[in-house]
Amino acid sequence: MRRKQTNAFSAVFLNGNFSKEDWYIDSGASTHLTVNESWAINTRYGQKEEIIVANSNKLQVLCTGDVNIITKTDEFEYEVPIKGVLRVPELTSNLLSISQLLKNGNKREGIIHQKSNPYTPEQNGFCERRNRSIVEKARCLLFDAQLGKDFWTEATNTAVYLQNRIVASGLEGKTPYEIWTGSKPNLSHLRVFGSKVMVHIAKEKRQKWDKKSEQHILVGYPDGVKGYRVYNPRSKKITTSRDVIIIEPTDHSEVMLPLERSGQNTQITEENTIIEDKEDTDESDTTLFSDETYVPGCFFKKL
Repeated sequence: MRRKQTNAFSAVFLNGNFSKEDWYIDSGASTHLTVNESWAINTRYGQKEEIIVANSNKLQVLCTGDVNIITKTDEFEYEVPIKGVLRVPELTSNLLSISQLLKNGNKREGIIHQKSNPYTPEQNGFCERRNRSIVEKARCLLFDAQLGKDFWTEATNTAVYLQNRIVASGLEGKTPYEIWTGSKPNLSHLRVFGSKVMVHIAKEKRQKWDKKSEQHILVGYPDGVKGYRVYNPRSKKITTSRDVIIIEPTDHSEVMLPLERSGQNTQITEENTIIEDKEDTDESDTTLFSDETYVPGCFFKKL
């Protein structure tokens, strides 16, 4: 694979845990930061002793250097030189400063980086109003679903997911999703946040007389995967599944599982499990996903 040198590269938006082997673009960082000393070339010591991060903590700077970032396409590898990168051992990830990238001639297609004057928060009015709208939507989702504050991240993600699929007056009647992707969003999969969900248990994870489904709570929509984010109140884990039956509530009493009414703090963990559609070859069992389904204690039809 041939390698070229350039100052252009693409950014990918990801969810999940941070990795010390990847770079993350940060609009709030005033300089480039890395945790990996081995990446730096032309290393210089003693130029800067410490930095102050968002939580006001001071972190020690070990050295300053340059880093060559390698990006790949189908035909070429591109070597992107990044100068003036601070090595900070206590960081949890490597950060690329947008302001520094712009100074070096870079730009992100369709995005304009605008600055406000010091001590004039009123100039951030649009962003502040948008953030407030998202917070209000998330608060309403939690209130309507009768879920605790422990689920604020899921409610916020869902609020943003919905906001991107709502027609905006400033976009000539289009949605942000349509502007970004060029296609209209599909809304047929949207369901009530906090609904009860019967999640299919794959046959590989159960025996002959084990139950074929388990009750969860709908807490959102995953990125890049067709399915739903569901919370298991027993294991306190969030997984992604497409093999579900969602029981949308007709009143508030149907939203919450009895376990969630205790009011106790809930420790939520993420489990990267995706249950795909698989053919169930055990003909002696009845499938969970027939048009009419019986679950102990209730009988309902698939929506």
